[in-house]
Amino acid sequence: MKKIYKTIIVAFFLFLSTNSYSVIHTITVSNFQFSPASLSVNVGDTMLWVLGGGNHTTTSDGVLPNGAAPWDSPINSTVPAFSYVVTVEGTYNYICSPHLFQGQFVAINTGISNPVSLVNFNIYSIRKSIYNISYSLNRSTDVRMTIYDITGKSARVLSSTVQPAGDYSKTFNLEDLQNGIYLFEILIGNQRISKRLILD
Repeated sequence: MKKIYKTIIVAFFLFLSTNSYSVIHTITVSNFQFSPASLSVNVGDTMLWVLGGGNHTTTSDGVLPNGAAPWDSPINSTVPAFSYVVTVEGTYNYICSPHLFQGQFVAINTGISNPVSLVNFNIYSIRKSIYNISYSLNRSTDVRMTIYDITGKSARVLSSTVQPAGDYSKTFNLEDLQNGIYLFEILIGNQRISKRLILD
């Protein structure tokens, strides 16, 4: 069971690392409700349903926006998380099919492309739990670096500041975090990049 759970989570984080500019919206499924039950999102964002307890589903319900793919996934101890990338603007209604509680998100297409402000981004392990991040900025912008745990909760804010254009290299130590799978996220202006980290 633990091996299956780990395989599912690893596959999910691999998926996220290929969709590096999306915002991740975490929805907890427990106590016969989706929390939050209603969200406003952007086209390109990722919806992430995470098990809080019980045996449920996330299932698209009714008429979806034209061109949007339907989904139907269990959310239980075997499949504790499910993600869906929003590709079309419009209103999405979904339910837990055995219990019929509902959720909804509304997606808009901002039409604004992500500005190219981050170049030469790299993150690598120096040794166990010690990582180096290097990147270059082509203009002054807000930079926020955060580590998220498997539930989508912030485990550590590494940096949150305005930085001028230039080359940067930072080293950070995660020895105090428990072993497991984490998501490193760097937010540069409107550009978001996520990378999977495994601490063992």
